[in-house]
Amino acid sequence: MLQARKASLIAGEGSVLKMAALTVKELASLLSVLSEDTTQAQNFESLATTFHHYFPNKQEHFKVGQSLVLLLQHRDLLPHPTQKLAAVFILYEMYQSDPVSANPFATVFLNLLQDPAERKEANPYDLQSSIPPVSAPERFFLSNLICRTAKEMLKKTPAEIIQMDVSNKQPMDISQTQLFIVQRQSEMPHSSKTAISCVLADPESKPTRLDNNVTKLQISQALNIL
Repeated sequence: MLQARKASLIAGEGSVLKMAALTVKELASLLSVLSEDTTQAQNFESLATTFHHYFPNKQEHFKVGQSLVLLLQHRDLLPHPTQKLAAVFILYEMYQSDPVSANPFATVFLNLLQDPAERKEANPYDLQSSIPPVSAPERFFLSNLICRTAKEMLKKTPAEIIQMDVSNKQPMDISQTQLFIVQRQSEMPHSSKTAISCVLADPESKPTRLDNNVTKLQISQALNIL
């Protein structure tokens, strides 16, 4: 069972990597930024600095973003919650100097900010809505992020954000930003709005730290044989 799962991951990830068009070096750099140890120890400001060190050219950011979205779709590839939150943050950070509505991955934010119960009705073939939901503290952080009111939160680590008590806090009102994003999305060609994932997660497997390390090796091996 385990060997079959590893084989299917390698085959699937090879397709993902062809779509994302990352080189071996770029993938290794991205995975180092998103490692479990890094995302638990470094705050968001440090994660941003490290990311821009590896990817200083903004022209590279779109293909990195494609890879991040594909990784986010599957808990096998980003098994720890801090890795997932760091990946979402990087999707924002890559275009933080632009209006959020101009971020090509803005619809990812809208989908993640929806109540998990509402997201159950999402189109299963939509690239963004197939990303698993996030917790209430993560939604609170994300709403502040896209409203540009998260300056102090960026001094925290992803682990600290996930552990926050937000029971008495309401997410920021993003209705105006949401309107701009939806309007911009409606102007895009239909083919750029949806996609079917190349990777199938194993529903019987619960991700572990070991699985995460094995997955990194499998992705690198898949790249090497392309």
